[in-house]
Order: sequence, then structure tokens, then C-alpha cells
Amino acid sequence: MPTFAYRARTAVGEAVAGTLTAENERIVLNRLGEMALFPVEVREQRADESLRPGVRRHAVGRVRHSDLCLFARQLADLLVGGVPLVRGLETLARQSGSGPLSEIVAEVKNETAGGKPLAETLRLYPRVFSSVFVNMVAAGEEGGFLGAALDRVAEFMEKSDDLRSRLRAAFAYPIFLSVFGALAVGFLLVFVVPILAKTFQEMGGTLPLPTQILIALNQSVRVHGLMVAAGLAAVLFVAYRLTQTEAGRLVFDGFRLRAPLLARVTSRLCVSRFARTLGTLLDSGVPILSALRIARDSTGNQAYARVIEQATQGVRQGARLADVLRPHREFPPVVVDMIAVGEESGRLGQSLVRVAERYERDLDNALRVLLSLVEPSLLIIMGGMVLFIVLAMLLPVFTMNALVQ
Repeated sequence: MPTFAYRARTAVGEAVAGTLTAENERIVLNRLGEMALFPVEVREQRADESLRPGVRRHAVGRVRHSDLCLFARQLADLLVGGVPLVRGLETLARQSGSGPLSEIVAEVKNETAGGKPLAETLRLYPRVFSSVFVNMVAAGEEGGFLGAALDRVAEFMEKSDDLRSRLRAAFAYPIFLSVFGALAVGFLLVFVVPILAKTFQEMGGTLPLPTQILIALNQSVRVHGLMVAAGLAAVLFVAYRLTQTEAGRLVFDGFRLRAPLLARVTSRLCVSRFARTLGTLLDSGVPILSALRIARDSTGNQAYARVIEQATQGVRQGARLADVLRPHREFPPVVVDMIAVGEESGRLGQSLVRVAERYERDLDNALRVLLSLVEPSLLIIMGGMVLFIVLAMLLPVFTMNALVQ
């Protein structure tokens, strides 16, 4: 999606600048309104254009998520221990060694020493510090609890890392099994079957049906294999490009919510991401409209993002969050009820974090159920294909031995 650079003013007239990624300029203007900003200029950036005046483009390497989490945790410990912010940043810049994060922290320290707020400085590095990170730091600075806010940032990042790790671990074995099985079948078809097929044809006589099917399949692969591979690659490329558009992404994400095996996993993943992001931001003092905007982008699903966008409009008009979410089937009644209780008790952030913890446990169960179905199915399919190939190669040998006897 294109990136738009904007210049705007806050309600008190302060000039701000930044970038947003969106389908078109209208969506950018809507988001600026959600951020309580009054746009002065919005324009699409060229591919070779620098990020924006005042925003740093770093070619020093990618900052690892774990390093960023450790930075937030250590800075929080220093601040809670009474160390001044600038001195704490200087300590962490030296401690980080010579990596990309060390350079960035040193620059942040210099900007902060000049009197610039930490959150405003972190905004200069959008490729490193996420909107969740920056907004929680801003709320902590304004409320005088920066150390506690950084602690929440670190905890949020650790939870997010843990969730990603569990997802990767869950799907690693099925992916490995699929790739290994496909390579094994491909090796047999390309290298082993042609040699045996030539031998069988020289023997003469009628070959068993499985052997005939295997030889025909091998010949089709040799004649049309490149064409089929190119066609498959083209289909995958077109599908990928479609998912980069708003309409295509909406269709794809909607399919994930309706697919029999994926629906339960996808819905629990989206709800847990939304609840943890929104709950953590609210607990850190971020205004609910800004928090909803960030939580909307955290779900990774356009169907959920559209529902949250509608909910944001309702909250802006004075409605309660639970009331605007209740008509949408994407959010189960138990989630909406917990949000309603949180709003009534004044502890919405804590209620949302509890929702996230419950749905992360449900996600683990859903993954176990999914994998208990997928893994045996893959084993049966791959085993069946290999068994068919082996039988097709051995049957002519058995037939020849029977004729000799």
C-alpha cells in the first residue's frame, strides 16, 4: 500500500508531521481526524523519497524485537530506581554495544538531552518503535509514570513475542512435513521412475494399472511440468497482489474467518490481539480513541479492522464500546459482556487484558485441535502417495517373477 506524508496541527495549534500507510488519501484524512489532528497537507510519497523531514532513515540494520523489549525493560528499571532519563539512555547506549539499537539510543539520548520529550523523539524512528510503544511512552510522560509505562511496554512485547513463537512452533512441523513429502515424491517421479519405466517398457507385456498411471504421470510432468509450475507461480503471484489491496485483503481475511479449520484459530487470534493491545494502552493512560485506532491495526485482519473502525465512530459519538460491538458476530457475547463490566466498573483496561489471557489459552486449545487433524491427514496423504509409487514400481517385478515361475 502507498505511504502518505502529512503535515497537521493539534487542537492547540502545535505543528506535527508524520507518515501513514493507507489505500488512499481519504483513509489518511479519516485517520488524522481520529488522532484529533487538523490536516494541513497530505501527499503520497515516492518510492525513493525520504521518510519525511525530521524522520530518520536507518540503513544500519534491523533491530531485533527481543533487543527492543530488553531496552524497554532495562530503561524502566533504571527510571524506577531513580536514575534520570538522559543518564539512563546514555547507560543503555553504551551497554548495547555497536549494533543498530545502540546508534538509535545514542541519538535519542542527544535529542532528549536537548529538551525534546522521549515520545516525540521515538516518533522519529517509526521503523523501530511501533505506535503502541510510542503512545504508551507519551501517556507515561504526561502522567508522570514513565517507568511504569515502559514496564507495560516490555510486558506487552514479551506477550506478543510469546504468542508469535507459539504460532510458529505449532505450524513448523506440518510445514516441514509437507515440504519433505513433496520433495520425496518429486525425487521419485523425476529420477527413479524414468529409469524403471524404461526397464518395464523393454520387458514388454501389459503393465499393471498403477504402473501405467505412474508412467503417464511421469511423462506429463516431463512434458508439461514447467508450464504447470509457471501457471501455479502466476496464480500465486496474482493472489498475493490481490491480498495487498483493501478489497482483496477483506475477501481473504473473511475467508479465514469462515474456513472450517481456520475460523476458530483466526477469530481467537484477532480477539486476543485486539484485547491485549487495547487493554494495555488504556491501562497506560492512552485516550480510548487513539487506543482503538492502534488496536484496530494490531488485529492483522481487515474484517476485524472494519468492525473496530465502526466501533470507533460510535465511541466518538458518545456510545459505549460494548454497545457498538454487540451487534457484530466477530466479537462473542462473553467478550462484549466483559467489556461492558469493565466500562461500568471503570476498569476497562484490566477487563480487556483478562479477555486476552483467556483467548490466548483458547487459541492454544484451538491450535492443538487443528494440528491433531492436520498432522495425521498430512501423514496419510504423503504416505499414500509414496506407497502408491512404491507399489507401482514393484508390481511389474512381482508379475515378471510369477511368469518366470
